[in-house]
Amino acid sequence: MAPCAPPQETTSRGSPAKLTDQSKFIVKPLEKEDRAAFQCGEEALDSYFRERASRDMANGLAAVFIVAPKDAPKTIAGFFTLSSQQIACDILPEQLRKKTGRYKSVGATLLGRMAVAQEFQNQKLGRFVLFAALYEAWKSTQHVSSFAVVIDAKTEKVVPFYEKYGFRRLEANRLMLPMKTMEVLIGSPEAKTTATAAPASPAPAQAGPNPHPGA
Repeated sequence: MAPCAPPQETTSRGSPAKLTDQSKFIVKPLEKEDRAAFQCGEEALDSYFRERASRDMANGLAAVFIVAPKDAPKTIAGFFTLSSQQIACDILPEQLRKKTGRYKSVGATLLGRMAVAQEFQNQKLGRFVLFAALYEAWKSTQHVSSFAVVIDAKTEKVVPFYEKYGFRRLEANRLMLPMKTMEVLIGSPEAKTTATAAPASPAPAQAGPNPHPGA
């Protein structure tokens, strides 16, 4: 699986990035939009989105969301997928492991796939897609608990991209962002503004060269 608005991030030393508003895009669950022309530059992601995304939604295997420009809502600028996952408590950082009590594993949300269409790349949209995915993951916890968002970084090279947003390494290239950390982001005035600007129905980026194929 490949990991990886309107947000851009603002940072203070030692703090996770937060969002600022830039409301040019909407986020919504995938429906019957035309996906045939979508290309992000990585065949595995393109094939998944065109051929399997709708089936995964229908079978309850993943929630698939799309990002589209407000002034061209039928144009798919990007997409991401969310699904359920289990994390073994013994691989959690000690501070977090203490919060899990006697549980051997805890539920998490997997950000499994994330991509930006080629015509929208190099516009910092990858950052927006990431934050949109985090917001949807956090929003779903109002109904179904989840301890964290988990991603599998495609290479070691992209790990710093996630770490600057507060993700912590679990093992190898698997990273997690605790929901409690996410609440700080979502609870900020900037995040609330962005969430209002880019709503999505309930359901379970970066400057310079882009290290993520399709983002």
